[in-house]
Amino acid sequence: MNEVSIARCLFVGFFLLLAAGVMILPRAYILRGAPDTALWRDLRWWALLLLAVHVYVYWRF
Repeated sequence: MNEVSIARCLFVGFFLLLAAGVMILPRAYILRGAPDTALWRDLRWWALLLLAVHVYVYWRF
């Protein structure tokens, strides 16, 4: 493995740890103050979507 591959793996690992940290937040905490509990208001899913894009970009390029 060269330096670029090692850096890529470290960044992807960091993003996966960040995604795991986001998902362990309680749903009640995420939806506090929301007018309803619709799934699209759960910010954890939006964060996972954005982190998945980041992981794809780092892994691919």
